[in-house]
Amino acid sequence: MELIYSVIVLIMQIFFGAIFGVASIYLSLRCFDKMTGGINEMKELKKGNVAIAIVLVALMGGIGLVLSTGLDQFGQIFINVFSSKYSFPLFLVAMVLAVVELLVVVLISVFVIYLSIKVLDTLTEEIDELAELKKGNVAVGLEVGVVILVISVIMIGAIQGIERLPIFDPLSYVGLLGL
Repeated sequence: MELIYSVIVLIMQIFFGAIFGVASIYLSLRCFDKMTGGINEMKELKKGNVAIAIVLVALMGGIGLVLSTGLDQFGQIFINVFSSKYSFPLFLVAMVLAVVELLVVVLISVFVIYLSIKVLDTLTEEIDELAELKKGNVAVGLEVGVVILVISVIMIGAIQGIERLPIFDPLSYVGLLGL
């Protein structure tokens, strides 16, 4: 029976990982596009702007790295259901909290990545990174892409701290919701 539960948990993690991965990448791209006002990333991609492509690939990879730490919680939710630690209503609360947490993580990640690019842009006064990206400067695309990936890796530790906040623990709501 334990093997069956493990396989079900694995399938559910893959399923939720794929859904939230695609949704998070889409949300990240939309947010990043809004923050980089002067650049329409999708239009630049259609024009074949390799520098923008590098930055967007780094953004998607960075968001994937950050999310990979948060997706384990879905497996834990299902393990808790199968071990009878969670009732069905508590399972629903846990799922809602997990989704909200992932949204918070994505929004914080995109904002911190954008802020890091702005700081880099300020520190390198002789180069306007966003203008160079729009012109298709591949070297600047690589520079910004590496910054995005490094910041993403650094953020993983902070994101794990968010997961441990009591507000995202479904058991914190048992008394409040009468579960």
